[in-house]
Amino acid sequence: MSALLEARGLRKSFSWRGQWGGERRLWAVDGVDLEVGRGECLALVGESGSGKTTLGRCLLRLLEPDAGTVRFAGTDLLALSDRDLRRRRTELQMVFQDSAGALDPRLRVGAQIAEPIRIHRLAPGADVEPRVAALLETVGLARSLAERYPHQLSGGQRQRVGIARALATEPRLLILDEPVSALDVSVRAQLLGLLQELRSRLQLTMIFIAHDLAMVEQIADRVAVMYLGRLIEMGPSREVFAAPRHPYTASLLAAVPVPDPKRRSRLATTPGEIPSPLAPPAGCAFHPRCTVARQEDGAIQRRCREQVPELRTLEGDRRTACHYPRGAKEPAKLA
Repeated sequence: MSALLEARGLRKSFSWRGQWGGERRLWAVDGVDLEVGRGECLALVGESGSGKTTLGRCLLRLLEPDAGTVRFAGTDLLALSDRDLRRRRTELQMVFQDSAGALDPRLRVGAQIAEPIRIHRLAPGADVEPRVAALLETVGLARSLAERYPHQLSGGQRQRVGIARALATEPRLLILDEPVSALDVSVRAQLLGLLQELRSRLQLTMIFIAHDLAMVEQIADRVAVMYLGRLIEMGPSREVFAAPRHPYTASLLAAVPVPDPKRRSRLATTPGEIPSPLAPPAGCAFHPRCTVARQEDGAIQRRCREQVPELRTLEGDRRTACHYPRGAKEPAKLA
């Protein structure tokens, strides 16, 4: 499968000024390499603050990265002028987590879906309204909702409007940032089914940002796990869920609720909380919480304390950034 999107060495930082003065850098994305194949769904997972949303926005140049490259269909997006990037916008779209905040409360739903069609001149004026109606039907909404305002819709309906607006430009790549996290379980299931149907029917490539691993397992072909701005594990979703290589991935899977109260997870959960990105630990950022790094006497492996692990190939399409990956039959090899 050829890659539609490739990122290499992507970095993004933010300046932070403390209460008592002094400026520090927060590295939200720190040296990320990834690729997304045509027609593939890649899930970005991790705890809040791991850098998933920042990475998604950098891939679309909604945020300007500090360093690295992003190539879409062979074109370096970071090298494009504002004018050329605007032309490319039709091919890359994003669905935001906060559906209420992403929609203008002063505009009717139909006008908001029509806006990208008019801006990019994708249809003659007389054809815009029928196109909006067709988009509403595509996402399972009645045409009459075009006359309503966002506050008159339910959360699930607003998120469908956000999807319809993103589809208005007929994109090739769709990035979805926690698109169902604020919805109840039944609505989540409906939207996941809709996304799977749209992906198949429209031949969409998707990056699905989420923290709900049970949901990710249903929709993603591959999974990329983030921790403090770095990718620490990647691989086919079935293989990652069946046998996680990184201790952090194993702990995320252990935290997934099991419907049977008599059944316990075979994986150990992780103690503590994610460290502050303003003061990340030296070496492997996960080592203060890692049970694998801790020796029998309680001391931390020196290699884990001092050396930052690189994302390495274990076997096939499995990659992990861990000095002591779980279940590895042989030492990790460089990718």
